[in-house]
This record gives sequence, structure tokens and C-alpha cells, in this order.
Amino acid sequence: MDLLLVGLGNPGPRYSLTRHNAGFIFADYLAHCLGLSFQQKSSWQADYACGEWLNSKIHILKPQTFMNLSGKSVAAFLRNSNLSVENIVVAQDEVEIPFGELRFKKGGGDAGHNGLKSLREELGSGEFYRLRMGVGRSTNPQQDLADHVLSRFDKSEEQVLMKMLQGCEDVLSVFLKEGLQKAQMKASQI
Repeated sequence: MDLLLVGLGNPGPRYSLTRHNAGFIFADYLAHCLGLSFQQKSSWQADYACGEWLNSKIHILKPQTFMNLSGKSVAAFLRNSNLSVENIVVAQDEVEIPFGELRFKKGGGDAGHNGLKSLREELGSGEFYRLRMGVGRSTNPQQDLADHVLSRFDKSEEQVLMKMLQGCEDVLSVFLKEGLQKAQMKASQI
């Protein structure tokens, strides 16, 4: 199965290594593990890398449109490929999942996530796979949700973040080799 991994995030140094950029962080991590380099693709408004992994062709896309317009970039890519919505895995931050935990599923609503909302609108479907990366809610009751997701991971969280990135790679590996159910089981163990 050929795969399009879409890492969700916001471009630019201001957002780098923030919780909302967990999808970008995983896309960078996986590309590094596979020895792939990103190139700017202005026609897709994205950074793009491509290679082979586990006998599959993997495309990695980081939309550079800002989160709430991510779907435009993904739709532009799909128009120029032989892939469809069923080939997409979206790596995304998820505040409703405790920090460091993962979930993997197909379809579902956007739960207020602007990146997912844009994808659903532009693709006409929400039936893509979702690698939901737990960033949790703030422990500070005074902190606004937007401020929390746009905050950077701190030094004390780096070890958990690295474990989560390795877990994401493991879940995708199981998905490519054994399918959705086994990948869901793997994700729930991380």
C-alpha cells in the first residue's frame, strides 16, 4: 500500500516544536529515520519527501499553508498523484489524549481541530487514517487552550516526546504490515 503521511502544523520558527506542531515533528522524525530530505513544492504549498519503507512507497507532506488551510495543500497533492483519501494517514496533535499516548483510527469528526476541519472540507471526506498524538490539556487552569497548544515542549517533556515519536513510527510500521486493527492495538499500548 502506498501511503501519504500528512504531518499537521504551522510553518515558521515561531511554531516550531510547539504542541500544535506534533504532526510536523513526527514527519521530520520519520523522514530523518528513513534518510529522506524535504523539498519545497510551491504548487502544493508544502514541504515534501518521498521514499520506500517496508515495501511501500511513502510520501511525507508538511502543508505550509498554516493549520486551518492544510486541506488545500493535501488536495493539490492528491490531484497530482494516483493516491486517494484511503491512502492518507494524518499525524495530528490531540488535547483530549494524555501527553505521550497515541491513538490510531480511521474517519471521525474534527473535534474542533482546524487542520482536520480543513482536510474534511477540501477532500470531501473524513475517511482518512488518523495518528492522534496526545499532547494533553494544560495543568494550569488559567491557561487558554490556544496558548497551551501553541506552547513549546519543555526540557522535562523531551524524553516522553521522543518515546511518542518512536511509538508513532512503530504504529505506522504495524499498519503497513498488518492493517488497521493491529495498528490500533499497538497505539493503545504506547
